Amino acid sequence: SVCSAGPDPDTDGDGICDGPLAVGGVCSAGPDADPNDACVPVAGDGCDGCGVANPSFDAGILFERKSVVVDGLTRTFGVRYPDGYDQNRPYPITFVFHGDLTCALFSPATDECLVSRQAAEEVRGVFKLESVVDEVNNAVVKPGLSQDSVLVYLETRNHNQFNPEFFSWDTFSDAADNADIQAVLAIKSRLSREVCVDDATTVAIGFSGGGFFAHTLGCKTDIISAVATFAGGFEDGDAAVSQDPGNVVDLDTCVAATPRALLIHGEDDTTVPIRYEEQAAAHYAARHTCGAPETSTTLLEPECVDFAGCTSPVSVCRVPGCVQENPDFDPANPNDPLQPFCLVDDQHNPWQPQGPQVIRAFLAPIITPIILSSPPAP
Repeated sequence: SVCSAGPDPDTDGDGICDGPLAVGGVCSAGPDADPNDACVPVAGDGCDGCGVANPSFDAGILFERKSVVVDGLTRTFGVRYPDGYDQNRPYPITFVFHGDLTCALFSPATDECLVSRQAAEEVRGVFKLESVVDEVNNAVVKPGLSQDSVLVYLETRNHNQFNPEFFSWDTFSDAADNADIQAVLAIKSRLSREVCVDDATTVAIGFSGGGFFAHTLGCKTDIISAVATFAGGFEDGDAAVSQDPGNVVDLDTCVAATPRALLIHGEDDTTVPIRYEEQAAAHYAARHTCGAPETSTTLLEPECVDFAGCTSPVSVCRVPGCVQENPDFDPANPNDPLQPFCLVDDQHNPWQPQGPQVIRAFLAPIITPIILSSPPAP
């Protein structure tokens, strides 16, 4: 077992604070159920989820809702267990962050959104990152990230100070003051004890506001290995997007451990202009000392190019015009979560059906199977 002892506020150094408050860069909000267990989760060391049967998966449950309490707030998320989950194989965690939404039920008394228009179950349909399996013939029709990763669909709470009925993310605050970042840290800590995960590999995928948050998470913490976004970027104080000149991410203050990055953006996106992708791509290219973008790609689609000579991969996909709609979208159903990629005079939606496959190809080098050399002792 890999053990460590440390000073307060995290006595045993396991990443969970002894008390109920989070400390940025040190530990997620507690209280720690056992603040003296002196055990840091490392795959196969007996204090994590490896080598332990997963009751949900064993019962045939692939997706279930869970929650954590962070600073007194209950944060709900959905977990999609990997296809054919193996308790002796550490899987990367992939967080998926939805775009901004109008709140379906807002409570003025508590100043929070009580019901999201797009719960975790619906977000799964919007992103389409999971495998499609022919259960009759037990065959994978479309490979997805659920083959090689634990997918986590976090539902945000109200953090939009300009429109309290707008369901959004904190896309600019530092980690210690960012309730959404603290929720991610708490979820990662919980899952590391319940599921066999690769603690060294965590991915952030997001769309629109969720894409902005994914980049903020990669900038403000050192836990993110890769970022892949649709219509994302960094807050720059623009009145039309950031809504306040003070909402700015100072890229010079980002942590040194810069994640690899894939940025997908529609050229006709009028909600989040493509300059946000260009600015973010320039940031990652500079951090990874890249050269100019190549004219060819390894990501399957002609819209995508890789930057050359990077210390860690940086790729962009700039999708021209409104040419691709989600074939499963029902325009007669106003509540259908499968929104088309191309809207009238706007191109602000996840790229379907190509996007999920491009993301999977980009992430392949870091989500390939890691098999423990031997199963942990019971």
